[in-house]
Amino acid sequence: MEGEFTRLSQIYGNHIIFVGTDGDSKWENRSSRFLKPLYTDEVLKIKFTISAKEDIDEEFGKIAIDCEGTKQDGEIVVITKRNWYRIKKTVSI
Repeated sequence: MEGEFTRLSQIYGNHIIFVGTDGDSKWENRSSRFLKPLYTDEVLKIKFTISAKEDIDEEFGKIAIDCEGTKQDGEIVVITKRNWYRIKKTVSI
């Protein structure tokens, strides 16, 4: 999911660095969780959501990304919460 996130047209080519995860206290501070199995012949559809943002300085900020992966039938397979990235504020789209 990380690789697909960095290939989004809104992100690709911009200065972005993965800086860590917050984790979820309900999941023993893990950030990702598979809820069901996913097999090699199945398609995974990924939805990315910006769940938080913070300023670092004039040039950079941080964004937290949540991901939800679903199968073709809409069944949720994997969830990732609060992966933090440092990103340049002036984004070239």
